[in-house]
Order: sequence, then C-alpha cells, then structure tokens
Amino acid sequence: MTAPTPPTGAPYRSYETVVALDEIIGKSVEEWLDFLCELVGAPLLMDISYAVTGVNADGHLLVTVVGDPSMQDAADREDGEA
Repeated sequence: MTAPTPPTGAPYRSYETVVALDEIIGKSVEEWLDFLCELVGAPLLMDISYAVTGVNADGHLLVTVVGDPSMQDAADREDGEA
C-alpha cells in the first residue's frame, strides 16, 4: 500500500487520517471525497487522490489524502485564519 505522491511544482499537501469502515459504506465517490476533505480539515481541497496505507489495531483504515489546498488557503485568508 503506497501513499500517493504530490505532483512536482504544485502547492499540493499530504494529510493522514483514520477512517472506520462503516463511514465508507453507502457513500458515492463524490460523497467519499467530500468526507475525506472534511476529515483532514480542508473542505475546499481540489484535485484529490488518496490511498489506504494500512489498518490500525482497531480495524480502521489509515488513509493518506493528497490535494491542492489553494482554494482552502484563499478561503482561510479571507476569514482571517491564515
């Protein structure tokens, strides 16, 4: 299980998160991607890729999420968070 690699020269970031299997079931692909973005705290993340990189002792998936945070960063600046 290999984590996705951010593209060279782009402002991509990599995030790690843990997901329970029951949080995946019943979600469309779009809902799944939105869910991952919310989990990593970047709801406006674009150009997303992800990989399951392992399973923890509780049976939850370890997921690496990679994406372009430029829209999130702009929104945070507008809100005075960055």
